[in-house]
Amino acid sequence: MPELDNISIFDKDFVADTRSVSQSIDVVKLDYIGAEKTSWQDLFSGYDEMHAITFSSGISFIYKLLEMFDDAEVIFGCEEVMSFTLQEIMAYQGKLIEKLREKSGSAKEKLLDRIDRGSVRFYVARNQLSHEKIYLLSAKDGRKRVIMGSANMSYNAFSGKQRENISVIDGDAAYDWYYGCFKELKEHSSDDISHKAFVDADL
Repeated sequence: MPELDNISIFDKDFVADTRSVSQSIDVVKLDYIGAEKTSWQDLFSGYDEMHAITFSSGISFIYKLLEMFDDAEVIFGCEEVMSFTLQEIMAYQGKLIEKLREKSGSAKEKLLDRIDRGSVRFYVARNQLSHEKIYLLSAKDGRKRVIMGSANMSYNAFSGKQRENISVIDGDAAYDWYYGCFKELKEHSSDDISHKAFVDADL
């Protein structure tokens, strides 16, 4: 057993890695206005479009949430994609497709129909691991909302069953900045998952 004096809390590989990556990160400055109790339905309702980035998801919640919007784009920042190889990306997409195909009934058929029509689009982060949980909502009358924090796209995260850090900012300034981040990640994400992928997938 090594002596305590010879044990370092920093792994040599970790120290080497920190020298090769950028030391700057984006920090968004916020003002605290207040806090309130609400339901996830009220938090998301009243908007027409959603652009979201989530790290993991619950497929039943996806069905319910997407029903609230006329148009939606979702980028999955998957934990499996660590070295960003094509095989890893395809494997993750396969898992997502399998979850969707396992569900039966009208909810699945509606989602497949919306994918066909292009009003719902799914992507998988490819060149950079994303751990973000961001939901960008916009309405035809010009209202905009950003929901962010620790909550993934799942019932557990938004039902109050577990502790989450959920913040909301209304207005153009925050929305526009986060939408720029969304578009940048989308440019480096995999092609959208189509209805044909659901039908043709040999799972």
